[in-house]
Amino acid sequence: LYEEARFGFTAYKNYLQSQRYLGGGTVYVENLLTDDIFDGNLTYDKASWVVHMLRGVVGDDNFFNVVLPAWYNSSFQYSSVTTEDFSSVVSTALGEDMSWFFNEWIYGDGHPDYQFAYESTPDGNGDYDFVMLLKQTQSGTHFKMPIRMTFQTTGGDIDTTIWNEADAVQLYELTFADSVTGIVFDPDQWILRTVSETTLMTTFLPSSLPDGYEGFPYYAKLEAVGGVAPYHWTFQGGDLPFGCSFDGDTVGVITGTPSFAADYFFTIRVEDSDPGTNDAHNIAMEISISPDAPFVAGDADGSGSISVGDAVFIINYIFGGGPAPDPLSAGDADCSGAISIGDAVYLINFIFGGGPAPAVCSAP
Repeated sequence: LYEEARFGFTAYKNYLQSQRYLGGGTVYVENLLTDDIFDGNLTYDKASWVVHMLRGVVGDDNFFNVVLPAWYNSSFQYSSVTTEDFSSVVSTALGEDMSWFFNEWIYGDGHPDYQFAYESTPDGNGDYDFVMLLKQTQSGTHFKMPIRMTFQTTGGDIDTTIWNEADAVQLYELTFADSVTGIVFDPDQWILRTVSETTLMTTFLPSSLPDGYEGFPYYAKLEAVGGVAPYHWTFQGGDLPFGCSFDGDTVGVITGTPSFAADYFFTIRVEDSDPGTNDAHNIAMEISISPDAPFVAGDADGSGSISVGDAVFIINYIFGGGPAPDPLSAGDADCSGAISIGDAVYLINFIFGGGPAPAVCSAP
């Protein structure tokens, strides 16, 4: 902080680079008899990065105006403290549990090794669909962190922050007005990490299938990105929900009415259309079928059945100021996560055009 106050933010970043430790081990001293409590790499260098990263996570306003004053004025003045004491003060001051941060960076081992790949393609409506696959390739601890990104597009740079939820693999889907031509990952280095970019190979999208309910129609369409479309789907084995079937080849649809509540495990293979790459993957999947459904997506008017009245109800809600579906998710017929005119079209296609049936997409 002195370097920053005296010479500016660039000097601050440069100083931290001199303290950058990318080896293994935890900052936490597990055994006072055998561990080196004065380990320069961990006790000093990595620990300084932990405080730097805390500043990055909470933001300058919270760090300087909330966290530091609360710590300075705490009951621990002029006394010995532990990580748990500091974590408690930070959490109380911010009004949210920050133990996850200290658990991974003080008690956890190592740092994240990020690997990302992306694809930007026209969506047919003048915008661009953007898909980014982000992996943490290190062994051991996986890290939940906000990650600052600069998306370089043909229309200019866009700065934003994404949350990586400590998953080994996480997929991000965004829409941009212009094509994304490059990504600057964590440009100001707020995270102790390594990062590399790779080519987006054929990747199953989404990473999980929706769960369903016994006695209610189920529909899930498998999709993929990367490689060369169209994609080919084959069932490799396991158990689909009783009452459901899989339509493979280039269709990739699981549909039917589950007749027995249980957890079902199976494997699907996806392969792209480029014979030269042999880009194929087996994907282990799970669908949980519950015995009781709280509502059926598409039953917007709460009548207990799907009819053209539900489409009218949705249209009246969107354009006429009519009442909202109760629960709101009951109007999300296409399971997009939002209510739009597309849900009314989805219902009309189901009722009159033989389209897929609405299903229970999420809890109310």
